Amino acid sequence: MEWKIKKCFHNLKHFSLRNKYSVELLFILLYLLEQAGFIYAIYSTEDPLKVTTYFVLILLSTMAIEKMLMELRFSTLKEYVAIKLTSDEKIKKVSKN
Repeated sequence: MEWKIKKCFHNLKHFSLRNKYSVELLFILLYLLEQAGFIYAIYSTEDPLKVTTYFVLILLSTMAIEKMLMELRFSTLKEYVAIKLTSDEKIKKVSKN
């Protein structure tokens, strides 16, 4: 089970890395839908406090998922840059000799 979770996060990390603008657009549209649903629910209910509470929980969950994806993307880019710099240094050392 653990390897399936790791594989899923690995695929998700590389998908978000390769499709940065698609992921950003997805979250912008998701936030838009959440806010439109919130406005609709506020005007169509008698208990706006309850609707506001649910909206905040949904919004915070969405933000947490987006943050997690961005951190995965950042860590991948950081690893890639470290590997690239290390390989460039090796090439320079070989070319000097």
